[in-house]
Amino acid sequence: MEYSGNARSCSGSKLMVLLLLQHILLAEFCTAQLFPAADALRSAGYTVITDLLQVTSTVSQLPRQFTLFAPLDTAFAFLMADPARADLLRYHVATQRLVFDNLTSLPLGARIETMLPDHTILVTSLEGELLRAGHLSLDGVQIVEPDLFVNEEIAVHGIAEVMKPIYLWR
Repeated sequence: MEYSGNARSCSGSKLMVLLLLQHILLAEFCTAQLFPAADALRSAGYTVITDLLQVTSTVSQLPRQFTLFAPLDTAFAFLMADPARADLLRYHVATQRLVFDNLTSLPLGARIETMLPDHTILVTSLEGELLRAGHLSLDGVQIVEPDLFVNEEIAVHGIAEVMKPIYLWR
């Protein structure tokens, strides 16, 4: 019986090691996956969003393919001290990779699923000249730098302002 208990203990230890290894590998994958995107963001002047990615747990929860809508630094800077910053960051990550051509092919009023549970981004457009020039907005916020970074897993678009889920406006 004692041997059986040790076997269970050994199996439990192996399981813990495997779970820890899985967590480490996932974190390394996410970091390796984000490294080129983070470089592109920093080079284009989007430093606040890359800093937010580093200080929240969102990185370890990213899907294999995703789209990041990165607000300009001037629009996002106040969030470093905001307790809801992790939710806001999750709201700016779509759970699928959408390059700008994909976004422009979506009908107005379409909804894009985000990492923030039960919250979607609404595809909107800007009126007048901007719409005719092919500009697109999400939740009324203009995409100012489409396809800022694109690879097989990630699409990153620069946006003019922070998009806020409805519950944060109350």
